[in-house]
Amino acid sequence: MTDTEIVHETMQDEKESSSPPQDTVPTANAKKASLSINLGEMGWSSELSLPAPLSTPIEKYDESAPLEVASIISCGSSTTFRTASSLRTYLSAKSWLSLLASVREDLGESASSGSTGSGVLRKLQRDYTANLRLRQLIQPKSVEVDWSGKGQHVTFSTQQQVPLKTMGHLGSSRTASVDKVLCRRIMLARKTMRCTIQWHIEDALREVEHLHRLRHAHIVQLVGTYLLGRNFSILMYPAAEQDLGTFLEDTSDNAFLENTSDNRQRRNAFLCNSQICLLAALSYIHDHTTKHMDIKPGNILVRRTSPSIWRVYMADFGLSRSFADQDQSQTDGPTARTPRYCAPEVYDQGPRGRSADVFSLGAVFVEMLTVASSRHIHAFTDYRQGSGSDESFHGNQLRVSLWLTKLEGRTWHPVIRDMIHRDPAKRPTAVYALRYLEGQFGKNTCCSSGPEPYEAYVPVVDEDGEHH
Repeated sequence: MTDTEIVHETMQDEKESSSPPQDTVPTANAKKASLSINLGEMGWSSELSLPAPLSTPIEKYDESAPLEVASIISCGSSTTFRTASSLRTYLSAKSWLSLLASVREDLGESASSGSTGSGVLRKLQRDYTANLRLRQLIQPKSVEVDWSGKGQHVTFSTQQQVPLKTMGHLGSSRTASVDKVLCRRIMLARKTMRCTIQWHIEDALREVEHLHRLRHAHIVQLVGTYLLGRNFSILMYPAAEQDLGTFLEDTSDNAFLENTSDNRQRRNAFLCNSQICLLAALSYIHDHTTKHMDIKPGNILVRRTSPSIWRVYMADFGLSRSFADQDQSQTDGPTARTPRYCAPEVYDQGPRGRSADVFSLGAVFVEMLTVASSRHIHAFTDYRQGSGSDESFHGNQLRVSLWLTKLEGRTWHPVIRDMIHRDPAKRPTAVYALRYLEGQFGKNTCCSSGPEPYEAYVPVVDEDGEHH
């Protein structure tokens, strides 16, 4: 078994040619509501009323217009991986080993592995290296996020220990498992996928490429990746405690320790204010020539930053697509999707563009408004599907519209209604919807603050009295 193979820009090329190939809207005049005020002061009417039509023509996507290619934004900094808000920072070990790194020819899964297994792993590692180079993910050592002390993207042999401590399990899907891991003193989320004949390393690196380019306050940050045998892992920051779906259910159930009207009011205020944050993130994603393509509560993370303050993050770009090298953002044909939140054109496997993301986020917003209006999220699901079994938004749009009128104590904004319009051409752009809501509530300063600095891990006691 060989030493760690370090993937770096200075890596030597493969030495033998016989080796397998490497492969114009309202302005924000209103002051932003504080978390301590009542819901009426947040700009919502205490009486049930239908919204007036939008006074300004809706800005829509021109899916056929060419877009400029967004520039690649470095995910590094002037220093390597460290905690930025701790009195005692962690500077990672310098990547001097990368200057000596080369691609090894004798990597194997274990001493007992046969030659076939070793050959498969060697090809997998070559594919890893080749795809990192192809996607321009290898950063100069002066700016890379050196979480491992050996570089940002690393190959470990199965006999070596990855410098991470598993702190808990966050969830699993059909193709991935997500854990909380401690890297030095920084808590990260680790998404692990197993490379198979059906699922290749290039599939995983598509998500890495998106995270590398997208650097926003409300998008999870790429820290690094590593390959261990067939298992490929992505390290991301922060490691959020829950997703929006769980937050909505817990709030509906009043499932929190401090069961007071003030705490419920703060949760309701968060659900309303964070709509601006999510629209800011989606506007940024679209501006950087990317479509998320799987927006749903399960892919929106919620992190507690103080006992009664939370922050949202867009996550899971595994199905995302970049259209930076195309003249338009429209795609067609079958793609993976979540039927409950997907746009009608996506479900019908027709042409779809950025407006499909707007539909999905609009559906999420209706659920957020439901809970913020003190209606149970499951009651909305039951109402939406009626006597049938289809609980999707695209299949029950009349019921969704009627439900909006039932949200007592709220004036739902017409821009949210337009976000879930059946006709993609009649949906607003994400930036239009953002400017509209900012005109109602004011801007959220967090949205323009850039990615959060790394913070040293400090155990937090949640509302159930558990340490995290």
